[in-house]
Amino acid sequence: MFVWDSADLDDWYDIYIPGEWPEVRSDSGVLQRPARSKNVFQERIMSAANWPEHPLAAIAKLGPDPEAPSPEELERRREAELKEYQARNVKALKEAVGRAIRGARSSNKRPPKSP
Repeated sequence: MFVWDSADLDDWYDIYIPGEWPEVRSDSGVLQRPARSKNVFQERIMSAANWPEHPLAAIAKLGPDPEAPSPEELERRREAELKEYQARNVKALKEAVGRAIRGARSSNKRPPKSP
């Protein structure tokens, strides 16, 4: 949602829609509909007559957030987080098994015989 009076830069980039609808041609090759951007919200807002007066007009760019990590970087981060999560789980599992084994060993010890 982009609320004109309270929108900030995060709001601006949150309404970005990547991609485009492909052009449509007839069987004979005549262009029936040109390719169009799916980013209709940002484009419509920027086309408003009073857009140049909006505080974001001076800093907002058409398209995705240029400061946002790339899809490849996001994937690398997810993989690193998953590996860290798995390592913590393996460590916790090993510690739990070790405690269980130590507990089982100590309960199997018989008390010394009385004289």
